[in-house]
Amino acid sequence: MLRLPLPVVPAAVLVPLLTSPAGLRRWWDPGAGFVGARLAPGIDGEAMAVRGDSGGAVVWEGDALRVRFDLVARAVTVEAEGVDAAAEPDLVAGWALALAALGWAAERDGDVRWLRVDAPVALAYTDAWSRLTGPGGLASGAVGAAIPVRIGAATYEARVVLADAPRAVALVLPGLEDALVRLQIGPGESVNTARLELLHRGAGPMPTDWEAWLSRRLGMTWVAQLGPEG
Repeated sequence: MLRLPLPVVPAAVLVPLLTSPAGLRRWWDPGAGFVGARLAPGIDGEAMAVRGDSGGAVVWEGDALRVRFDLVARAVTVEAEGVDAAAEPDLVAGWALALAALGWAAERDGDVRWLRVDAPVALAYTDAWSRLTGPGGLASGAVGAAIPVRIGAATYEARVVLADAPRAVALVLPGLEDALVRLQIGPGESVNTARLELLHRGAGPMPTDWEAWLSRRLGMTWVAQLGPEG
């Protein structure tokens, strides 16, 4: 079982983000919604039942996974079947990125536009990480650090909100209307994968060259892009 800290914001702000389609689309997934009482998309393709419990928590529950957002203890517990010790760091990184987005959304108003770029990575995690975060790339640093990062043709001043090399980094870009950038390297069906996301709440233009940047940095010839949408 994993236990991670829940963002320290009022429960009245968190509950809609955890239980309503409009709230979930601000941090969980741009296509989030409900099929009956089940959240879709859920986790690993499984729709999740969403309910409250008597202990002051919101619970997401599927056949092999249970996530409890404890609004009193300010903690998230994740119980997943079939996850061995080798896979646990990827699970931790994925949930840390999700909670970084939840905290970011809880502190800001307005609709969120998403840009998501996925690429297969025929490289070890450390090699892919060095290509993406090395000189001239999406630099990483200690949490709270202010650093310059380059994505596509633009350089941004960024604040690090999550650093988990070689798996995940999350950055806030004050100069891009406080947008959130997330990068995750994780396992895929046949090779590793890299996912680069931008969560943008402003009305300004979305970047158009991140797909080419990711492909070039990884030396890959194919990537899939969702967005920009607004």
